[in-house]
This record gives sequence, structure tokens and C-alpha cells, in this order.
Amino acid sequence: SALRTLAQKFNVRPEGVVEQVAALEQENKELARQLADKVKSDLAGRLDGGIARTELDGCCLCSARIDGVPMDMMREAGDRVKDKEPRSVVVFMGQTEEGKVQILCMVGAEALKAGYHAGKIVKALAGLVGGGGGGRPDMAQAGGRDCAKIDQALADAEGIVSSSRGGTKK
Repeated sequence: SALRTLAQKFNVRPEGVVEQVAALEQENKELARQLADKVKSDLAGRLDGGIARTELDGCCLCSARIDGVPMDMMREAGDRVKDKEPRSVVVFMGQTEEGKVQILCMVGAEALKAGYHAGKIVKALAGLVGGGGGGRPDMAQAGGRDCAKIDQALADAEGIVSSSRGGTKK
């Protein structure tokens, strides 16, 4: 029976299988938490030294390529960068993973007031990597298929960010 097979595999008596599985589930959760903490810590270190900052019309553009990071962690990292930057800020990040491109754009409150729009920015960036996307004025994300063009898309972001305001200058 399956119960006997599991008991032998875990080297416990059949009545101890449920307890053993519960212990393994708990261990798995703890290891997943530790891994997530490690990825976040590594990401914070990479961002501290790896964010490119460019001034544009009184706004600070912060950009980074951060491959291998899940989108939820990219959003956390974007919030971290946005919150640390005291000026009007637009944050954009890109990554490639498993043959796909992911792009995130976040616009701080002061940059929103100045007319920057994350949805417009990310839609234009996504077009450069063979994809699509959009979102709210303050946060948007997109995907694409052309991984070879991610660096060029991030390099072109300054012009895209500038045009996302409708070409107005302050």
C-alpha cells in the first residue's frame, strides 16, 4: 500500500507518516522563506550599487536590469528605490528569464503631478521587446519575447519617459 511505502521511505511506522509529512511541509515553508529573504537581500545589494540615475526635466530616472527576480520582488524593489529617492522619480526595471522579458515602471507622487505616466512608459518599452502591457499612472508592468532587445529598451527609456508627458517640458 501507499502508506506502507511512505512509512518505509520515511523510516517511520505507518501511523507516523502524517506527522513526518507535516514536518516536511513545515521545513519546506521555512526553506522557501529563507530563500526569499536571501533573494531580497541580494537584490537590495545589487540595487544599491546597480541603479543608473539620470536627470530629466527635474525628475530622477532610476533604471536597472535585474535578471532572475520574480515580478513581486521587482515591485518591492521598485517601491524601495522610489521611497529612497527624495526627488520626483520614475523607476523602471527590466529582466529576462526563461526566454521572456519583464518590465516594470513606477512613478512617484511628484512625478505623477509633473505628468509622467507609468502605463504609457511601459507600453512603449514593451513595444521595443516584442510585447505589450500597461497599467495605472503610478505603476505598470509588461512582458515581451525579444530578450536580445532588453538592454536597448532600457537605454531608450529616457526618451520614452520624456515623451510620456506628451512632450511637455518644465
